[in-house]
Amino acid sequence: ALSDLASGAALASVTLDGSAVIAAGLHFTLSGSPATGDSFRIMATSAGSSDNGNIRALAKVRDQQGPGGSIETSLDASLADIGARIAETGRLGEAATAVKDDTARAADAVAGVDLDTEAAELTRLQAAYRANAKVIGAAQDLFDAILGLMR
Repeated sequence: ALSDLASGAALASVTLDGSAVIAAGLHFTLSGSPATGDSFRIMATSAGSSDNGNIRALAKVRDQQGPGGSIETSLDASLADIGARIAETGRLGEAATAVKDDTARAADAVAGVDLDTEAAELTRLQAAYRANAKVIGAAQDLFDAILGLMR
């Protein structure tokens, strides 16, 4: 017989023939060879066994206050600090690049040299040199041909 522990009232009587037992919201099957004096009880679990004690312990840790507040508050503050440092590093990098560019422009202004203009002029002079080299080569070939005719 199954009985309610609080009231002692019988919930169900069953035989051990392997058939399903359904009583008080429970569903199970008993089988085997019972001996005189054997008993079977369904009871509440003792403290700390198969309950939600672990999650309650984690919740306590979560709610504990430390020097920076709760663990979530401390983590939030740490992440915000890391984010601020990364942003500041980015701003410092941009400022350093701007200073470098301004310094290069100032050096060009003092020297009176514009690198882009100088590069274009160099390209123009290289093309003129190649053209002059071809004219000189053609003149040399012509001169050699004239000397060859005079021999």
